[in-house]
Parts: sequence; structure tokens; C-alpha cells
Amino acid sequence: LADARIPNLNASKITAGTLADARIPNLNASKITAGTLADARLTNTSLFVTGMIMLWYGSVASIPSGWVLCDGNNNTPDLRNRFVVGAGTGGNYSPDDTGGANNRTVTISGSDTVNISGSDTVNITGSDTVNISISGTTSFESLASGANHVSTGALNRRHTHTFSGSGSDTVTISGSDTVNISGSDTVNISGSDTFDNRPPYYALCYIMKT
Repeated sequence: LADARIPNLNASKITAGTLADARIPNLNASKITAGTLADARLTNTSLFVTGMIMLWYGSVASIPSGWVLCDGNNNTPDLRNRFVVGAGTGGNYSPDDTGGANNRTVTISGSDTVNISGSDTVNITGSDTVNISISGTTSFESLASGANHVSTGALNRRHTHTFSGSGSDTVTISGSDTVNISGSDTVNISGSDTFDNRPPYYALCYIMKT
């Protein structure tokens, strides 16, 4: 087919077969002035090849003809609920590799030494009742001697006094002091937690050219 042989091509007239690049050496696309050319009339080298995967912004029911949902059927990979990562020679992934999980569990175990140092001001205020109990014995001894001492009784007199008592009083405490803190202790750590590790997402359909 030469450009000069197709003055006004109606694409809708191409209803069978396929057009290969080799069969159109010098076709000027401006000669196709009407109609539409169906995908089925083009070879794989023209627009989309079998196995090509794209994202589809629409419902599953409205996937266009010639394309199917990547759900594991019709020779498609099941890409539902999955992210796609690049694969290839020299990378960490090969085609058809799968892996990952929606949730991860982190387990922590072990011990560590915590050093504590510093100071803080402690304010003290309040009151309390203190009980007081007192008892005991005291003695007094008088010794008279010398010419100037006059005594009408016996010398070396001793007086003994016994006393006891109890009671209570309320003590009020207020003020502040600076307390210095220093030292270290070993802390044991253990436990586990499960968390969702997915980033924010927007869901679209992966579709493949058949």
C-alpha cells in the first residue's frame, strides 16, 4: 500500500485481517480521514501487545474489550490487594516474585542499663500529729560541810522525784530542698506488637491486554 494509492481512507472499512508495519512502507496518517480503526485490525507491533498491564480507572464491569482484570484468571497474575515492585536483571526481584504482608509483628526482648543523674527541687508542705510520752526519775543529793553550814537534820540527804506524762501536738511542715539523684539500674524489656505497615493508598484495577 503506497500513500498515493490511498487518497481518502475510511478506517472503518478495514474489517478483517491485520495491518503490519511492513505492509505500510510510506503511509501518511493524514490520509485516514474518517472512521475508526478497531484494535483488532492492528498487529501487536502497533499499539498494545499481549501481556501489557495498565491501571484502569473504572469498575471491573466496564473494563474495555480486549482487556481483562489481573485476578489470576485468563493467564493474568493476581494483582488484587497487591503493590507492584520493579523486577529485572541486577535487581532484588525477578518477574513473578511475590512476598510481603499486610501486618508486621515486632518482638522486643533483652535488657539495658539506665543511668540516672541530676537534681530537682522538692517542695514539702503538710502537717501531722506527733504523740509524745515522757517518764523517768531524777534525784537531788545535798552534802553539807564546812563551818558555815547549819543543818537541823541529818546530813547527806537525798531527794528522789518520779515523773511521767504523755500528750500530742500537731507539727506543721513546709519548705523546699534540692535533692540530688544519681545511680544506675538494669531495665528488662520484653513484649510484642502488631502494626499495619501499608502507606496511604488509592485502589485501581490492574488490567492486561489479551
